Order: sequence, then C-alpha cells, then structure tokens
Amino acid sequence: MSDATLTSLFRQQAQRLHVTITAHWQRWQAGDESALTPLRHAVHLLKGAALTVSADAVAQALHDLESHLQSGQQVEALGCWPVLSAALMPWLDDAGKLPVATSPESLRRALRESFAAQVRLGSQPATLHLQLDPHWPSSHALLWDVWPQLLRNALVHGGESGDVRLADGKPERLQVWLRLRRRGEHFSLVVADDGRGQARPAQTPDLMAGRGWGVAAVREVVMGLPSGRLSFRCRAGIGSVVRIQWHTHGVI
Repeated sequence: MSDATLTSLFRQQAQRLHVTITAHWQRWQAGDESALTPLRHAVHLLKGAALTVSADAVAQALHDLESHLQSGQQVEALGCWPVLSAALMPWLDDAGKLPVATSPESLRRALRESFAAQVRLGSQPATLHLQLDPHWPSSHALLWDVWPQLLRNALVHGGESGDVRLADGKPERLQVWLRLRRRGEHFSLVVADDGRGQARPAQTPDLMAGRGWGVAAVREVVMGLPSGRLSFRCRAGIGSVVRIQWHTHGVI
C-alpha cells in the first residue's frame, strides 16, 4: 500500500497529465504529427508515476500505448485508448478534491515510499540519501513528473551487480542522492547516483527498463518552466548527475 500523501499526489498528477495526454492525442489523431513527441513524453511521465503507487493496470495500459506510439501506429494506438481510460477512471474520480499534506515530514515519507516502490519493482538494491528543504512545496508538479523518471534511469541504466560494485571499491548497494533546495523563488533539484554511468536502455523495453525517453521527457518539462535549465553528466563507472534549476517568478 502506498503512502497516503503519495497516492493523493498521484491522483492529482493523473488528472493533470490526463488532460495533457488527451489534448496531444486529439491533435495527433487529427493528423498533426508534431503532437506525437509531446504525447509520447506525457505518456512516459504518467507511466513512471503510476509505477510508484502500484497502479499496475494504468502503467501497463500506458506501456502498451507507448509501443504503438513509438512506431506511429494510429489504428493500434486507438485500440489502447479505451483500456487506458478504464484503468485511469478510479484514479481520476474526485482527484481534485483530495487533500494533500504539505508538511516536510509528509513529503519526506512520500519521496522515500516512491523510492522504495521503484526499488521493489527492479533488481537493483539501492540506498536513498535525501536532502529536503523544509520550504519545498509538496505538490510541485515538476518534482512528481521528473523524480520517477530520473530515479528509474539511475536504478535501471546505472545499475551494477553487488560484486562489481565491491570490486570497484563502492558500497554493495547503489547509492542515490536526491537534493531539493529552495531559495525564495529559486529552485534546484539534483538526482545523482554512483552507478555505471547510465548505459544505453535495454533493446527490449519493459515496464521498468523504459525506452530511453526519460531524460527527453524531463527536459521538455523543464524547458516549460520560467528560466528552466537542465544539465546531465555521467562518467563510466563513476555515476551520473542530473541538475534542474528554475525560477518561479512567484508562481508555484
């Protein structure tokens, strides 16, 4: 069972991304090919979030839809749409009416539970080091859109066996750092790991391995923020660091 705050946040996120996905979907179905990329990215973001709350039917429906979007198969994708709508319906009911706890401790629990959920789904043991600014707003949309993507990249594409890590002088478990800072209207989010440097995605994507769209989807979200900036660095055998910065101009 997911943390109550995390579940409430996912319901609100599902409602928001469902609106985005539907808008891009309608444009694509009408023949606007430029809508395909943002559609794929929005679908990918929601799938990553669904995995953190064990919304398995939603994640699987989104994964199946991705398979057809990847090759631009409109007719096949159309067949996935009713399945996705049915899977999402329980999560969309009264989503906007659900309270979301905003205390730092509630946010900390939600982040740790989302981390634990993704670790349980995969085969990579990992430890989270969390630095949380007490003034960070718990429901900030960017955090819940990008955190599952960046975490999955670290666990799957940066993962290493315990034997390899120990031989390289690392702790047996993958180490992941999440740092959230706020200074007035200035925000920064950093996700780092000490893995293998995030190698290429698996050739046969599954629910966890993804399709290599994670960073691209995250970049699109960041570029939509006021003064949004994203940097990504990785070194083979050393690890990866993703740094996101933006200025809210008074809007959160």
